[in-house]
Amino acid sequence: LAVVLLLQYVIFSPSRLKPMVEEAMADYVTCDYEIDHVELTYFSTFPKFGVQIEGLCLINPVEGSRSDTLMSLPKGLASVDLSDMLFKNTMTISKIKATDIEANIYIDVNGNPNYDVINMEKAGELEMPFDNFRIEDVYVTAKKISYVNDYIDWGVTVQDVEFDATFGSWDNLLKGIEENNVTTDDVCECLDEINKFS
Repeated sequence: LAVVLLLQYVIFSPSRLKPMVEEAMADYVTCDYEIDHVELTYFSTFPKFGVQIEGLCLINPVEGSRSDTLMSLPKGLASVDLSDMLFKNTMTISKIKATDIEANIYIDVNGNPNYDVINMEKAGELEMPFDNFRIEDVYVTAKKISYVNDYIDWGVTVQDVEFDATFGSWDNLLKGIEENNVTTDDVCECLDEINKFS
């Protein structure tokens, strides 16, 4: 309990964590952004540590777009399995939760997208200090996602979308491919997850 309190409120307090996240984003995101609050969580994600972000907004004005806001995320959470990191050299994100996302995806008449905001050169240099990387569970809700493509004169808007997926079956499929032993059940489970998303 003492270690948790020390990590959560002294070493990685919100006042220290927010500048760390902003500094990392400055390296990898080429558009303007805003973050209201970042905090390390433990009690709400027990028995795992998590990082919670509130009020994340990516801003990328492109002439012709109906909004300067590329994406806004009122609340996001990712929890990490520390035992996997320490004893299995595996980064396991046990849950990603993002609620009430709003996104305005736009491509102008010349074919320039507003979502081209990742510094690919920097991202290509990124090396994970872990042997394996796993995501186990993703839960996303979107209040509104707008897609407008003026290059081909087409657009669509969707509202109140929910996506809930468990990725354990993907691990089974990848393991089967590595061992040249893919079962029908593994493939069917993955197709079920794709169908949930679509």
